[in-house]
Amino acid sequence: LERIIGVDISVKALARAAKTLHSKLSTNSTNPVQSSGLKSAL
Repeated sequence: LERIIGVDISVKALARAAKTLHSKLSTNSTNPVQSSGLKSAL
C-alpha cells in the first residue's frame, strides 16, 4: 500500500508540475522550442 500511495503522490505531483510548467510556457509564446521539447519529453 505504501508503494501504491507513494506512486500516486508522485504522479499527482508530476502532473501538477507539468501543468504549471505548461501554463507558464503557453503564456510565454516566444519559446515554441521549449514547449515542443517538453511535450516530446512527457
